[in-house]
Amino acid sequence: CLTNEEFETVLNSYKKENGLTDKDFSEENNEKTENVISSFFSLEGEYSDYCSEYVNILFKNLIRFVGDDFTPLVNAEIGDNDLTVIQELCGDFSAVSAISLDDKAAAVFASRFAEEEVTDMDYAKDAISEFLNLSNGLYNVNISESTGKEIGLTPQESTTASAVKSIKA
Repeated sequence: CLTNEEFETVLNSYKKENGLTDKDFSEENNEKTENVISSFFSLEGEYSDYCSEYVNILFKNLIRFVGDDFTPLVNAEIGDNDLTVIQELCGDFSAVSAISLDDKAAAVFASRFAEEEVTDMDYAKDAISEFLNLSNGLYNVNISESTGKEIGLTPQESTTASAVKSIKA
């Protein structure tokens, strides 16, 4: 477990090693964002451009709505009992997006998004659901404007990470 100071040191070291700043994830600088995305994800196939755009918008929304100190660090295995919110994107193409966090991370994420301290896990779930819906909605608008493809959103659902792991692509 890292203290906040240790986390900040690791985060700053990661940014320095990779030549990143918070501004690198701004709307004006998609190249560095794309480089970070490609280092975390292998996006191939017919819908790789849509997936890349989704992750790009998700990272930007995390920075914009959760904190400008956000930088992705490493992929992590999610726990089977972690709080998980899913939402399906459906229309001209379909996808499922999910956010899965342990209780401590969920409380911090929700507190930052809601701009108030969140300790109640039902409220945390609602705040995380709202963030996912907001981010997916912004993605849908962007895709509609840039490609003309129409995508709808199903209502967000709260579940466990083990349920999400069982979803087949």
